[in-house]
Amino acid sequence: MVLTMYKSGCLTSPLYKDALAIVHENNPSRTTAYQMGNLSLLSYTKEKNSAELEKAIEYFQDASKLSELNEQKADANYMLAMCYYLKGSYSEARSAAYVALKYKPNMGKAYLLIGDMYKGSAGRCSGDDLPLACCWAAADKYAKAVAVDPSCADEAARHREGLRFPSKDDCFKRGLNAG
Repeated sequence: MVLTMYKSGCLTSPLYKDALAIVHENNPSRTTAYQMGNLSLLSYTKEKNSAELEKAIEYFQDASKLSELNEQKADANYMLAMCYYLKGSYSEARSAAYVALKYKPNMGKAYLLIGDMYKGSAGRCSGDDLPLACCWAAADKYAKAVAVDPSCADEAARHREGLRFPSKDDCFKRGLNAG
């Protein structure tokens, strides 16, 4: 039934998700865990139900454990990083992204995600030693993404557009030079 629905493109059907959950429960595999993670993540994005995001995290953790190939481990950990990022758990997201990079060092999108976390930290940092300095770290990760995977250059440029950097006056007052 699951294969028939999969081949027919019925991946968003609630029946497909229920049937796949039964298959995964009785015979867990990397494929079923990964697909269940994607379905739970899709449900979360539609409904903003945090329980679905937690399920997605569990499924992607299972997919990582059940993966045999480095590419599969990288993909599962990247998706896990995305879930943690959506949850606002940047530390866990960064750790999962670096695990993905361990298995696939040229995964530019993992560096983009880490850059987005640094970029998102700008509003979270309460210290005023140098406002917006986390944007430098984000810019470095966007540059690294392009260095390891030139195909993500356009996306990295779009991510970099929103960065704000400390003013020249702020840098001068702190004795910092360009570069």
